[in-house]
Amino acid sequence: MAAPQAAEVQAVDGVLRAIARPMAAPQAAEVQAVDGVLVDMPDDGKDEDREHLAQMGANVEKKDFRDLIRLAKRHMAMTACTIHDQANDTYRWRPLFRTTVRDLGVYGVGVTLYFHFVLQMGLVFLLCAFFAIPNVYFNRVGNMVDSGNVLSNFLGKLSIANIGACQGGYCETDADVADRCLLNVFPCETKLRDVTQWLGLADAIGILAVMLWSVLFHRWWMPRMVAINGAANLTAADFSIEIPLLP
Repeated sequence: MAAPQAAEVQAVDGVLRAIARPMAAPQAAEVQAVDGVLVDMPDDGKDEDREHLAQMGANVEKKDFRDLIRLAKRHMAMTACTIHDQANDTYRWRPLFRTTVRDLGVYGVGVTLYFHFVLQMGLVFLLCAFFAIPNVYFNRVGNMVDSGNVLSNFLGKLSIANIGACQGGYCETDADVADRCLLNVFPCETKLRDVTQWLGLADAIGILAVMLWSVLFHRWWMPRMVAINGAANLTAADFSIEIPLLP
């Protein structure tokens, strides 16, 4: 490839004309291998540059690939849910069924609170399911929903839309709807309106249980577990201070 040319302005016959002159070719970079790495060196490279690169290569610790794999696996074991065996300087997995929630506090109070939250929420929802059993049962035995689709019919009979029963499966007037039977048995002995308040009370108990547990967990359980975990485990807060009102 031809070398680039520089334009020079000269006066020729009283007219300014641009005359191209060849430029000096740029210096090519010299490529050298330093410890297996290709490094660009200028043509006018100085000896101190080469010495500096040589010193950098000498300070780099080269490890075997198998050693790197072993170190990576050890680091994974150190940061996983394991227990350190000081006698053998090894790590073993924590037992699945004998590890308590408080044992996991060493990984941070957030881990402890997470498992407490899941456990307590499951118990509260189990309590709600117990109080919802009467509603689910009476919804299932009603005859207010009659759909030709099997799936829609099944889901509809589990909802409150199916609660109560009219003779023949059809309520002709609003009075029939208000006076419908609780069970799909005629003549009926119990009207739906006679047990409505108790079914509503069961739903209210479930709702209040969830709300009460939420407040207690946030206001009482969380501060309590933070204090217990902080006393039982070393955390970042043990090595830090809080300085309020700084400018």
